[in-house]
Amino acid sequence: MELTENDKVLKNNIISLRKKYHVSQIALADKLGVGRDAIIKLENGTRRLSINELIKLSDFFKVPINDLIGISKTAEQRKYAIPIETDLSRMIMLATTYHDIPISSKDRERFAGYLDGYYANKY
Repeated sequence: MELTENDKVLKNNIISLRKKYHVSQIALADKLGVGRDAIIKLENGTRRLSINELIKLSDFFKVPINDLIGISKTAEQRKYAIPIETDLSRMIMLATTYHDIPISSKDRERFAGYLDGYYANKY
């Protein structure tokens, strides 16, 4: 079985959380409703969690599922986004040439502040 990056992150998170909170493989297996062998396979990367097991694991360790599998909403959104500085510079450049009307440096700063605030709330 080939592990995806998310599988590797989940596997490492299970091991880390279990050790951090001093939870034995047997105790974790009991909480998930599986045998110890299943936990060993999870930690070796030869078994995947079911959705129900993932939910139980999230509840048990009080960790969001996204964090367990290494996906944060912000990171996923930023994965495809242009860096804010690059995008702001491009927008300011476009705004300064809109209909060949120059804008003052003060207006440019206000415009940059507006866009920066917009992106801060969006991302």
